[in-house]
Amino acid sequence: MRVFSGALVFVALSFCRVPRAWAQINVERLRDDLRLSPALASLEGSFTGRTGNVESLVVGAGAMGAARWRRNSFFASTQADYARFGSETRVSKSFIHLRYDYDLLPWLAAEAFVQQQQDKFQRLNLRELIGTGPRFLIADERDVRVAYGMAYMLEYERIAVPAGAPDDPVVVAHRWSNYLTATWQMDSRVRLVGTTYLQPRFDAFGDFRVLFESALTTEIAKRLAVKVLVTVRYDSRPPTDVKPTDAEIKNSIVVTF
Repeated sequence: MRVFSGALVFVALSFCRVPRAWAQINVERLRDDLRLSPALASLEGSFTGRTGNVESLVVGAGAMGAARWRRNSFFASTQADYARFGSETRVSKSFIHLRYDYDLLPWLAAEAFVQQQQDKFQRLNLRELIGTGPRFLIADERDVRVAYGMAYMLEYERIAVPAGAPDDPVVVAHRWSNYLTATWQMDSRVRLVGTTYLQPRFDAFGDFRVLFESALTTEIAKRLAVKVLVTVRYDSRPPTDVKPTDAEIKNSIVVTF
């Protein structure tokens, strides 16, 4: 079997079928870097192919950026992934996320965000959302930082409904988005960031989503780092034939500008 691969990001393990696309992309790991520089950007990309006993193609690309001016902070993130095994497409998804923060006090900020995404495997033809709310800085020490945020979030979804399924093809929901995030600077080169989201619907608290994301980043050069990202998602009411739990581990190389 021949293997050809060129990658900045290599997906090491991905398992479980995926629930509905997540309502908010985590940009927490950009915040600490923004404290050291007024602007930054990073690029990620991957290409892995196999032929012979196993025919597969995995392609991914992404970019993240942030900037800070006085009390204003701006964040942007975009990602696209495509995976095909034999004649079956397993993953085909993309998103773009924009976020703005305004510091009201040293411990309090106002946030606003918008996002658009699609995911073929999750039966999500389109998702658009907008939200706003406060962010509270609970702890801000040299090596540890903890913050809590909440937001009102309006989301619009168009779902690919299989024949005979009871799902609504169009869903509009009002959600209460909550997150708790912690950053631990283990030493000058190693940093651990963990974030948990909880997002129930205002009109049906039994319809909720949970996301846990943990990223361990190790700097190997001034603008080069290795990152291990663990993500676990749960959707209490996923579309028909989609499992409620999704877990993923990614190993990546990040180039920062």
